[in-house]
Amino acid sequence: MQETVKWLKVVEHLASEVYLKASEYFKLDQEFSKFLKRAAEDEVSHYQIMINAANHLGKIEARNPYIAIGKEIKQKIESAFHEVNRKMAAKTLTKGGLIETLIKTEFSEWNDIFLYVINTLKVDFREFSHAAMKIQTHKRAFEYFCENSPEYADKIDHLKQLPAIWNEKILIVEDDEPIAELLKAILNDEGDIDIVHNGQKGLKKVENTYYKLIISDIDMPLMNGIEFYEHASKIYPNINERFLFFTGIPSPERTIFFKKNRIEFLKKPSNIDVIQEKALHILLKNPKITMKNKSA
Repeated sequence: MQETVKWLKVVEHLASEVYLKASEYFKLDQEFSKFLKRAAEDEVSHYQIMINAANHLGKIEARNPYIAIGKEIKQKIESAFHEVNRKMAAKTLTKGGLIETLIKTEFSEWNDIFLYVINTLKVDFREFSHAAMKIQTHKRAFEYFCENSPEYADKIDHLKQLPAIWNEKILIVEDDEPIAELLKAILNDEGDIDIVHNGQKGLKKVENTYYKLIISDIDMPLMNGIEFYEHASKIYPNINERFLFFTGIPSPERTIFFKKNRIEFLKKPSNIDVIQEKALHILLKNPKITMKNKSA
């Protein structure tokens, strides 16, 4: 498998360089350029995962049959990126042509081989479960881009047929049951959703489960949303990156609190589209997991 990982490192590095160069090539299209830069950053992260994989392979005995990568697959993936480089140099690359290449490569055997390595290693090394979560976020970013670009919407059916690598966990902390159920319905396609009706129960959930998105009301019995956040942030110092307050018109003091702690918030009521957009903004962030020692 070392040879497989070695090749994956080559491709991840090549992809990151192509995406970064393309982000500059399409710099006048700010949204597309930003998307490509994010994709380049993802590939750098995937490259680091493969470096970590290479370091861990020697610690385990192979449990799965060795998978050899044929020359045809290598050539198909690598040549697609080289062709993009050639077209950028000739100034003939189009946005549509690049999108076609992204879909052709990102959801090809390259993806399957990468997952094979991760799934082999996560049996023994829990950190590779988080690697799978990063890949799923990367995949979802491509889907989201196509969903919001009408000219590429027809590509979505193909992307959504691909199996989920990781199911995100979402926590809804809301004492108004109809609102909680509505939020669940709105976000049901984005992950596995837990609902609790006060901050005290929310804290117990956070203590035992990693949630990529936490949506919380403020005014609740037993423990309100602010208290819930403050306790949760003692466990995960950067939990503000995963938090979204959904509450009635906030007081000036609460607004200051949100801004001071860099926490996203929405006012009740909000349009469904706005809720989905704000939630996806958080879900598509690269995960940063920092946990304090509970005995501290």
